[in-house]
Amino acid sequence: MTWEEALAYAENLELAGYTDWRLPNAKELQSIVDYTRSPGTTDSAAIYPLFNVTPIKDMNGNKQYPYFWASTTHLD
Repeated sequence: MTWEEALAYAENLELAGYTDWRLPNAKELQSIVDYTRSPGTTDSAAIYPLFNVTPIKDMNGNKQYPYFWASTTHLD
């Protein structure tokens, strides 16, 4: 999904009795990165294991990990 779609999805999400979901800002997202983990070193996503990340297969059948959007904008 695009960044705009992710923002809208979080804004309209109703889950576990909550409706105030949002995307994390860049600093919040960086706070859950685990620099000891990566697909190349631990065959896992570079995020704390508390967050269960399911690998996906690309068009060639190779295992990949999803990207994560932040609410922070970035100018080119």
